[in-house]
Amino acid sequence: MTAELIERLCPVKLNDEEVIDRGAKMAEEELQIDELKLERKALNAKIAEHVAERSKLAHVIESRTESRAVRCHWEVNTKAELVILLRDDTREELESRPLTAADRQLALPEMGTEKKAKRSRTKKQPQS
Repeated sequence: MTAELIERLCPVKLNDEEVIDRGAKMAEEELQIDELKLERKALNAKIAEHVAERSKLAHVIESRTESRAVRCHWEVNTKAELVILLRDDTREELESRPLTAADRQLALPEMGTEKKAKRSRTKKQPQS
């Protein structure tokens, strides 16, 4: 019978040079792992941003509305004693609050200006 040669993996004792070489290779692998983890972290952050944006858009589509900057103004309702915030485009009331003493003080100079304007118009008219 002829002897057939085969190879089998078996434990082999490493010499010092081989141990140093394997240590250097392990350090390189560790660096690669750290770099990939950083890339994964950045990629996960980008994915999270897109998921959040998709969710916002889904809500906009579902509700058929979105928040936008709209011109508004405060209007004083002296009868109701309220200061009301109204949208300029729809005149929809957004909020209201009670009229304060400070609000009343701010309105006084405007009233005084109107009276002065009326007086100046009457002075300018020629007398017959």
